Amino acid sequence: MKNSTLRARPLVIAHRGFSWRGPENTLASYRLAIEAGARLAECDVHLSKDGIPVLIHDDQLSRTTNGKGIVRELTLAELQAFDAGSWKGKEFVNERIPTLVDVLKLVKGQLRLVVEIKQPKMEQEVVDAIREAGVAPGEVMIFSFHRSAVENIAKLEPGLPTTWLLSYLPAKKTERAELLAQVIQIRASAVGLAKKRVDADFVQMAHERGLPVYVYTVNEEEDMRALAKIGVDGIISDRPDLALKVFK
Repeated sequence: MKNSTLRARPLVIAHRGFSWRGPENTLASYRLAIEAGARLAECDVHLSKDGIPVLIHDDQLSRTTNGKGIVRELTLAELQAFDAGSWKGKEFVNERIPTLVDVLKLVKGQLRLVVEIKQPKMEQEVVDAIREAGVAPGEVMIFSFHRSAVENIAKLEPGLPTTWLLSYLPAKKTERAELLAQVIQIRASAVGLAKKRVDADFVQMAHERGLPVYVYTVNEEEDMRALAKIGVDGIISDRPDLALKVFK
């Protein structure tokens, strides 16, 4: 993506659906994001024991379900036996952990889904799920902190845009340039950073190399406006309704 095609306003990406209102990473949360007018939404995926990509942020169940255990050690049937919604409110009782295919089918034609790969060596299963759901690669984005995941997606499905999430940002300009060279080397389409790490100089360096910059997790209006001012291309927010209002 060249500078001339960068968005004038940041894209608003609903974090784990509309997680400010609904139970994160559930079908209810994505329905709420659609109702709020979001056009993009992020999700987190792990593999079940039987190799199915499922939506959950943590590698364990206890925070967002009434179950216990490690996600990758349980089958899809076992995972979906747990309630993934009542912790957020009575109206969400019996929400279940959805599969990636379930969510892709739900949002098809309504939301562009941003899929964060939470564990390495599940890239093929993610690509297979996108194909099974009948969603075009250009209608999905892949995010990951795992360099290997970004590299593998580029090989498996070159049409899938990828963002390498950076866990750190060097202070020196030369080191930042080296890091951005690695981003280009692994054929990532963009970079992602936490809001506390990003700055105007880095955004400019990324744009000079044709790389959009996405920032997470941005929930306050003051931060939204400040990030827009330095030219970030997208923000990931638990409050997509607020972000859409700010950038209207």
